[in-house]
Amino acid sequence: MEKRIAIASVLIGMLIPIGAMLYTAIPTNFDEIMYFGINLLLYWGAFCLACVLYTRIRSAAVTGSALTVTLVYMGFFCYIETYKDPKAGALWILYFVWSIIAFVISIIPALVQPKIFTKSAWSAFFSSVLTTCSVYLLHLLMDKLTSF
Repeated sequence: MEKRIAIASVLIGMLIPIGAMLYTAIPTNFDEIMYFGINLLLYWGAFCLACVLYTRIRSAAVTGSALTVTLVYMGFFCYIETYKDPKAGALWILYFVWSIIAFVISIIPALVQPKIFTKSAWSAFFSSVLTTCSVYLLHLLMDKLTSF
């Protein structure tokens, strides 16, 4: 059951950006289709980077990471759609950088496999959620420190 939930959460994470991008505009010409495809590939790359190493620990950790990455994506998407931010490209770059940092941070639990990640499905789920969210907070902190 745990593996099925992990597969479902990964599929949800793969399908949500398609729906979100189609919500804004249906691509009609070649340039829009290419733009749509590149954005989708970048998101899927970021998505896989952020949660692929959790597959070495436990399926529940994959679920936690996949749902967190999807929620952060939806947060960025809703912010851009709500405020029509002219710096939207910079936000997507920040999201991609965040996912790379999340990938680097996920190396530690994948190699060490601490007891909290392997004890139960719930502890693995919440540990990966907290790890992924802490990377987001770390990224915001680094962004604030370098903006001076």
